Amino acid sequence: MNDEKVADLIAIHDALSGRSRLLMVLFGPVYLLTVMAGYQFQLTPESGSAFWPASGLVLAVLLITPFRTWPVLVIVTIAAESLAAWFYYGAPGSLRVAFDFANPVEALFSATIIRRYVLRIELTSTVHRLIAFAVIAAGAGTALGAFLGAASIRTLAPEAVYWQTWHVWWLGDSLGVLIVTPLLLVWASPNFKLRDRLSTARLAEASLLLGGLAVTANLVFSSVPALRTILDFPYVVFPFLLWGAVRFRPPLVTTACLMMTTIAVWHTVQGRGPFLVMGNTEHGHTLALQACLLVSALSTMILAAAFEDQRHEIRKRVHAERNLIQSQKLDLVGRLAAGVAHDYNNYIMVISSQSEFIARKTEPDDPLRSHARRIADAADRAASLTRRLMAITRSQVTNPKLVDANDLVKKTTDLARHLLGIDIELRVLIDDAPRLVSVDPEQIEIAMLNLVLNARDAMPDGGLLTIHCDGCDVDDRPDEPIRTSQPPRVRIRVIDTGIGMTKEARDRCFEPFFTSGKEGRGTGLGLTTVLDIVDRSGGTISVESERGVGTTFEIQLPPAGSSSV
Repeated sequence: MNDEKVADLIAIHDALSGRSRLLMVLFGPVYLLTVMAGYQFQLTPESGSAFWPASGLVLAVLLITPFRTWPVLVIVTIAAESLAAWFYYGAPGSLRVAFDFANPVEALFSATIIRRYVLRIELTSTVHRLIAFAVIAAGAGTALGAFLGAASIRTLAPEAVYWQTWHVWWLGDSLGVLIVTPLLLVWASPNFKLRDRLSTARLAEASLLLGGLAVTANLVFSSVPALRTILDFPYVVFPFLLWGAVRFRPPLVTTACLMMTTIAVWHTVQGRGPFLVMGNTEHGHTLALQACLLVSALSTMILAAAFEDQRHEIRKRVHAERNLIQSQKLDLVGRLAAGVAHDYNNYIMVISSQSEFIARKTEPDDPLRSHARRIADAADRAASLTRRLMAITRSQVTNPKLVDANDLVKKTTDLARHLLGIDIELRVLIDDAPRLVSVDPEQIEIAMLNLVLNARDAMPDGGLLTIHCDGCDVDDRPDEPIRTSQPPRVRIRVIDTGIGMTKEARDRCFEPFFTSGKEGRGTGLGLTTVLDIVDRSGGTISVESERGVGTTFEIQLPPAGSSSV
């Protein structure tokens, strides 16, 4: 499988591909500033940093960029590490070799294991994925980097105790990876849009949560050890983390964890807070701080992941219930339409045969002959409507064939050009790779033509109609930052710049006989027919629309040979 198509992390890379050069340019200065910030979290030069956010930053960047860019990123990382260590320690470069390579080595190890192996494992829940990430990246990867880092600090500061330094370095890097990497990944995910997720009330609640956490954390971790009050105990901030895990989704939860960690480490380094009474040495203070932050952050994220899984199950159940109601409606309409279509078809056959008989019995220049032909044409159009009704009732048997979806799009667009007005520009985007599907080509053409006609009616003053055929990863869970690997599906998108739909119309657009068009225009069966055809083809269809912006219908079909066909 192509490495650039592994899970949603690569979807993030695709979303950033147009700005990849800017990302490469900004990474160096941002990483240097992050490293310098990490040095501020050291209690003494002889110990590692209690919190090292740079480890999480470099791992996140490696996970969302293609392998071919890794050498450049590693060189930039080493250069930034060397420059920052020179500012802080002032030691010759030859003494800092292990120091400079510690973070890149652990990041490369973790990113390689995650992208080459973990993303290819079928993990059933967000909790399982989070635990796998914590074990590999925040556990094994950071332990490897700590061996190099502790050795380098021992070289620069001979009075340092190796294993004490190793513990601090390991836990500091673990905090950085466990908090910063998920935070960057969930906020960078193209599936997350803040304006779509938080209403005004929820935004006010989130602000109250973060504000309350910031105030409480500063009160708790800036307390003077000699004054024994309830604020001496770090568990006072835990209710805010639980609040975030229960009420909000991963982006805000990771932000809250980062805020609490930064405040706690900063005050402890400045000689304040409850951790200064734990342990008899600075090393003991640091380990108590790191252990508390690691346990609270990991527990909060696991709880948030569990609630996210629960929300997903609820969404699946609601979606299944809606599909059942839709299916029941279609079944009811189908029973009614089957009887009507059968009788109606008999009448049409009589009208058609009699008009043909009249046309044969009249002279070519007889006016009656032209009238008979018009009657026959009207009968043919009525028969077409009957076929559409029969398709909805599933009375028509599909005839699946192995075809290239690109060819279907080309054939459909050739027909569509004659249906669109001169004010509508048609743009067709097809990639070079063959997109083989096993479908009834005539039925798929009917579905696509219905979408084209729907787009035409949505652009009475003209506009742009785009038909795009490409491949996409399976996306049955769009809110997840990591997806399992499955064969790419064939995606056909019909995009217009028309008037768009309201939320009510968008939610009901596939219902039988529902139409948002003008009175007397449209039967309300077009999108119902599309939904039925796509469903019988083993695919899915979704719609995105915004009033005044336009509408996008997206059809996903299983590739030929997949089990879902």
